[in-house]
Amino acid sequence: MAEERVTLLLTCGSSAPLRITWCYRIIQLYGTTPFRPVIAKRLVLWNSVQPLPAAFDHFRRFNDVEILETNSSSLNNRWIGTLAHTPTFWLLNLDDDIFVSAHGIRCLVAHRSADSILGTYGRLVMESPISKKIVYSVIRSPSAFYSMVLPRIMLLSRWHLRLYSNASTHLHQYVDDEESHSDDILMNFVVPRRLRVILPSSWIVDLDKECSRRERSRASWGGLGLHPNRKEMRASAGQYFARYTGWPTASNVTAQCNETRQASKFKSTFNYASWCHDLLHHNTSQLLEGSRSTLRHTSAHSASRQLPVQGS
Repeated sequence: MAEERVTLLLTCGSSAPLRITWCYRIIQLYGTTPFRPVIAKRLVLWNSVQPLPAAFDHFRRFNDVEILETNSSSLNNRWIGTLAHTPTFWLLNLDDDIFVSAHGIRCLVAHRSADSILGTYGRLVMESPISKKIVYSVIRSPSAFYSMVLPRIMLLSRWHLRLYSNASTHLHQYVDDEESHSDDILMNFVVPRRLRVILPSSWIVDLDKECSRRERSRASWGGLGLHPNRKEMRASAGQYFARYTGWPTASNVTAQCNETRQASKFKSTFNYASWCHDLLHHNTSQLLEGSRSTLRHTSAHSASRQLPVQGS
């Protein structure tokens, strides 16, 4: 019996040169051989008022790639505008600065549940029963309570997309009007359940984290999490949504997948150190042209043998 495949959603659109290049390379890598059994479609959301970089037109030749240009930067677009373009029941949303092995994707799919969204990174947002203050906390311990999972790595269904789309218009408008990028908070508030699935660190390459070890000026590659008052603003967003949806139930239930020797090789074969060096010392047009040349005049199948990831 064939395993269930997912639609992969990558939301790009930052004007930061490094992030544009990350997005381009990640789209390439998810088209390589190890990912074909688990990814049915690569759906790229260019979520920006800026035009799509010309180099991205290269991907339109592949049958498993669709590029949607939104002509806006609303984060509602990734949940509302993608349903009609998702042919599978399950959608895997990944940020444009993170890369997950095929084993990691299989782990998420193996724990799928009809009413739960699944994610690796947990947060706790709630009203303290004692102080009545709003708490927004980063969750690191596997046994800690969480009430939401972040969309950096998130598996959700078409039904969850409909729940978000059907939320009140004023909630969507709040997402657009405030600066904490709270679409993920709203998603966690409108779905009935969530499950934190902890993936082995060797199955994840966090480009933001790896490159920040080499270049401390994170602003040079952008990202939504750089606002100085982000935690307070996200707590306020949770308080606003809770007036209309109620607070999501906190849980400390987690799922994990065991790491195998073969699966542990993924991160060691991923030359992200070279990526970081290139991204920090070259301009975007050079990097995109270099990336594109590796695939020029090849089919999607033959290209997979030329790209950095040879195993999962």
